[in-house]
Amino acid sequence: MAVDASQIQSYQELPAHISPAPNTNRANPATDALHAARTRDDLAEITSLWPWPFMQLAQLLSETDAPLRKVDHSGERKDVPALLAQAARLAIETQEFRQKVLGGRSETFVLDDPHRLMSATLVLKPTTRADAAIERQRTTSLKRHLAATRAPDWMVVPESLTEVPLVAPGDADTVYVTRRAKGTSLAEFAAQFPEKVTRHVPRVVRYLARIHGWLETETARARGDHWAAVQSVVTEYGDRIGVPDPNHLGAMVVSAVPHILPAVARRDAHAENWLVTPTSQIVALDLEGEEDLPLLYEVAQFIEDHALVPLGPDAWSLRAGLCQAYLQEFGHTSLDAADVESAYQAFALTRAVFVAGHVPRKVDRSSPSGSRRFAADRVRHAVKVAEWVATTAAHPLAECAGELSGPLRAASDLVLAELG
Repeated sequence: MAVDASQIQSYQELPAHISPAPNTNRANPATDALHAARTRDDLAEITSLWPWPFMQLAQLLSETDAPLRKVDHSGERKDVPALLAQAARLAIETQEFRQKVLGGRSETFVLDDPHRLMSATLVLKPTTRADAAIERQRTTSLKRHLAATRAPDWMVVPESLTEVPLVAPGDADTVYVTRRAKGTSLAEFAAQFPEKVTRHVPRVVRYLARIHGWLETETARARGDHWAAVQSVVTEYGDRIGVPDPNHLGAMVVSAVPHILPAVARRDAHAENWLVTPTSQIVALDLEGEEDLPLLYEVAQFIEDHALVPLGPDAWSLRAGLCQAYLQEFGHTSLDAADVESAYQAFALTRAVFVAGHVPRKVDRSSPSGSRRFAADRVRHAVKVAEWVATTAAHPLAECAGELSGPLRAASDLVLAELG
C-alpha cells in the first residue's frame, strides 16, 4: 500500500483502521500511548519516510509517565530523544530538505507539524561537527545559567537533541538538530500585529540582559575596540545611502557617546532572533558572542531595527523605561540618566542608517506584499528616528542627525517608489 507522505495532510485522510481513536482516554494515558504507538507502526507500513508519526509519539510520551513497553514491531522501547532523532534522520532524506537546505535556498529546515497537534518543532541545520559542538555547548551553558540564576520560566532556549552525519557537497558534514517551542519571530509578529508587539518588548529586553550577563562569564575572547563596530555601521551603510563623508560622520556619532559605557559581547539581538510562543514565552535563537559592542547598543538594535516601539510624544519615556529594565536585569544601575539617553540616541541613529542602507536590498517588487509593506514601514521609521534625534539630542549628535535626515529621506522615497 504505497502512499506519498506529502499527500497526507491530516489524520482524517488516513485509512479508518489506522486513524487515532476519536475519543482518547484521558483517564488512562497508557491506553493513549499504546494506541499512538500502534498508529505510528501502521503509518510506517504505509510509508517509511514520514517523520511526523515519530514526532507526535515523542510528544505524547513526553507528556505522560505511562509505561510503554512495545512501540514498534521489534518490541524495542523507544524514548523521546530516540524518536525525535529518527524523525530528523527521515527529514534529512526528503527531497524538500535537499532542495531547500542543500540547494542553498535556506540555512535551516524547520520540521513543523502539518496537523497542529504538537507544541514543538524540530530545526535541522547543516554545519560542521566542530560548529555543532560549539552550538550545543552554548545552548547547554545558557540553559544552566538561566537555572542557576533563577530566571523566569518564560526565558527559554531550544533543546539540543543530536547531530546526524551528512554526506553532501560543501563544507557541512553534520546536521545539528534542536527542538524548540512553536512560535512566531518577533519580526514576523511585528509585521502582522504592530499594535500588539509592544507588550512583548520588555520581556525580550530583560532576556537580552540575562544573555549578556551569561556571555560575560561564558565567552573567552580578546577584548576589541567596542566602538569600532558602531562607526563601521555608519560608514558602510551611510555610504550606501549617499552620505557625503560617512567615515567622518561615523566618527562624530561615536564621539557623542559617553565612553564610560563598558563593552558587552554581541548577541545579535534583532527581532528575527527571538520567538514568542502562544503562551508568551520568549525563545532565544542563534547565540553568538564573538565580538564586543557598547552596553545598550543591542537594546537600540532590537527596538529600532523593526520599529517595535512607536516614536511619539512619549518616545524617550518608553525607551528610557526599557533601558532601565535592561540595566536593572544586567546589574548596571549606576549610569547617569543623561548618559543613558545620549548613548541610546546615538545607537538608534546608527541603526537608522543601517536599516535605510540594508533593508532595500532584502526586498523588491517580486517580494510578497506584506514583506514590501513592512520594509517600507521600517525605512519610514528610520527617517523618524533621525528626525527625533535631530530635535531632542544635544550637540554634536543633533547635528549628525540633521546631516543624515536628507539622505535618509531620499533613501526612503526611493524605496517606496521601487517597492510600489
